[in-house]
Amino acid sequence: MTGSGVLLSVENLTTEYRTAGGGVPAVQDVSFQVHRGEIFGLVGESGSGKSTVIRSIIGLLPKPAARITRGTVRLDGLDLISLDPREMRRIRGGRVAMVFQDPMTSLDPVLPIGDQIREGLRYHGITGRAAQARVLEVMSLVGIPDAPRRQRAYPFELSGGLRQRVAIAIALAASPQVLLADEPTTALDVTIQDQILKLLLSLKEQLGMSVLLVTHDLGVVAQTCQRVAVMYAGRLVEIGPVTTVFSAPAHPYTRGLLASLPGLATGRTRLRAIPGSPPDLGSLPSGCAFRTRCPIAIERCAEVVPPLEDHGTDHLTACLRHQELGQTDD
Repeated sequence: MTGSGVLLSVENLTTEYRTAGGGVPAVQDVSFQVHRGEIFGLVGESGSGKSTVIRSIIGLLPKPAARITRGTVRLDGLDLISLDPREMRRIRGGRVAMVFQDPMTSLDPVLPIGDQIREGLRYHGITGRAAQARVLEVMSLVGIPDAPRRQRAYPFELSGGLRQRVAIAIALAASPQVLLADEPTTALDVTIQDQILKLLLSLKEQLGMSVLLVTHDLGVVAQTCQRVAVMYAGRLVEIGPVTTVFSAPAHPYTRGLLASLPGLATGRTRLRAIPGSPPDLGSLPSGCAFRTRCPIAIERCAEVVPPLEDHGTDHLTACLRHQELGQTDD
């Protein structure tokens, strides 16, 4: 652990989307903590609720379609959910900031990138020469070359990697304590992805900030994160140190994700897929949501929703048969 103490605490977070058929729980009873100076990964399939979690944290849920129905989100002890919209705007960008998935949709196509960085600074009271100096400083910090000239460029004039660096620069401009990164490398090729991940690691060390990294890529987690939480159908099913979770997964879903990864050392010619499809959040099966795809499910799995429990060394899992996973065949 590079820092000490809890900076961001999410407890029993439940978020639902309103539909014609009623409320659909996209996130249910999610609890985790991000420590000072760490990169914490949040992993899962598309539709598992990862992005809804971080949008709930930063107060950017689509209204009135989505709402938080239960839980707390505390940033250094401050309950973010209880803040009114004006108070939340002061926190957003200043103490907690977000990097969105696709810079081509998050950046304004008709504004120079320097103006877009400066816009957030102005809201937080930094103007004039101080703002201009900060724009050039943060552009250099994220590795954008020739900042005095490039600040006048428009997003379409930049490569995908540079656009993502601009998005990170905007998020870092007001020196946030926590950076929420929603799939920041998805639209990039492997070489640029590696550069962005190394940039996040470097910035974390330089600035001492915490990062909540949302991704579906376990390779990204292995490269950057100290701890990881695995989501399935709106719930957390496993949390722990990356080395522990990857070497000894205690939930069959996590195990299935890891088994589906290609690897030179495995000697496998075919990848192992998890059978079936993720469930419809509007009509989840009873008990454990993963049981219809689980190779070790038993009758009791249909009767109870397994709680997320600590089984030692800060390794939590939500599986009734976690102790038997090590005895099952690969």
